[in-house]
Amino acid sequence: MKKHKFYKADSLAPSDITPVKEDGRVESTEQESNLVSSELQGVDVEGVHMPILDLDFPCELIPSSSAGHFHFYMYKECTWPQYMAVLTAMAAAGLIEVNYVQASIARRATFVRKPGILKVMEDES
Repeated sequence: MKKHKFYKADSLAPSDITPVKEDGRVESTEQESNLVSSELQGVDVEGVHMPILDLDFPCELIPSSSAGHFHFYMYKECTWPQYMAVLTAMAAAGLIEVNYVQASIARRATFVRKPGILKVMEDES
């Protein structure tokens, strides 16, 4: 499994021994770190990230009826144009499906099933 990079801030590691970032962060082990980065370690291409966000409002992640899928509730009001911008940006980044965004824009809202409500599959006969 891919892992995030870890850093320690406010350390005084000599730059000739340990590479120090411009803001004083030093790449560190998970045990010694006090920061988790969105950057991944052990990947073939440098600059690959898995998003980690510092959200300054309440949120909830609820499991969907599909294993490994979730519904992300963000308890922050926004206008419809702001929300469309969020949806479009998330689709452009590959974080949500483009078809879901297109359907949501057409409906002028997003929808998810309530917890415990299963998706009804059409009979393929």
